[in-house]
Amino acid sequence: MTRQLAAIDVGSNAIRIVIASHELETLYSERVPLSLGAEVFANGKICKETTKDLLHVFGGFAYRLKTHEVSAVRAVATSAMRNSKNADKVIDKIEDHTGIKIEVIDGSEELRIVQASLGEQIERCDIVADLGGGSLDLGQRNGKNWSYSTLPLGTLNVINHFSLPKSLSEPNRKLLKKYVYDQLDAASVGQLGDRELAVTGGNALALSKIVGEAPGLQRRELKEWIEANSGKSPKDLIADYDLRRDRAEVINVAAVVIYRLMKHTKAKYATTPKAGVRDGILVELAKKPVERQ
Repeated sequence: MTRQLAAIDVGSNAIRIVIASHELETLYSERVPLSLGAEVFANGKICKETTKDLLHVFGGFAYRLKTHEVSAVRAVATSAMRNSKNADKVIDKIEDHTGIKIEVIDGSEELRIVQASLGEQIERCDIVADLGGGSLDLGQRNGKNWSYSTLPLGTLNVINHFSLPKSLSEPNRKLLKKYVYDQLDAASVGQLGDRELAVTGGNALALSKIVGEAPGLQRRELKEWIEANSGKSPKDLIADYDLRRDRAEVINVAAVVIYRLMKHTKAKYATTPKAGVRDGILVELAKKPVERQ
């Protein structure tokens, strides 16, 4: 029987599971829009009701792992769990109820996994940036090595930090641009060399499609899109671009963060590959030898 693999990603804006064959053919995938980040970044912890929701979600995941006879699984949690005061207690409860052990990873490990999903494309990149709800994780090439940094520029994190409304006014946009610039400058984010800037994450992918340059973004066209759309409400963005509500509520912030990153690194163009934590986990699990019973 073909060996089945699974990746679970507990993000700030959603929880996702992908089950795949050893050949990386997707057999099952699910996205649960549970926004841990909105709660954790505002309150510092995960409340009892959300813990119940997590137990329900992971109970469903455990059922899927069993019915697909998954032999290797890795479940990771990123920024929201990293910042939750009661993460350990919640994670222990999930493992006790479902048998699924969640590993909280730091930003550098998160980006390393994303890079694993890029395959040969990584050789064409000088900078890789993964934008999520909680953080912007950056990898910069330094010869044959990479240096990593994690910045508090995730969309939900920024919205909570400035108590931003659902649409961005011109003053709020200027405030956000300066904040992003200061964070990038403090992290010593440099300019591109001879290679590319790659930006991963759902918002980067969505922007590449609606701005019209998929699978990538032109800086000039992204700037024009921001100027035309940043003042729109989520309702208007949904109507104009057929976005999910949770995407519409954060995409204006994401656009500003990506634009400032492109400007800071002197990138006129950024690739937006369909790569992420789940993909990287599956790639690495597929490379591991089968453990003999």
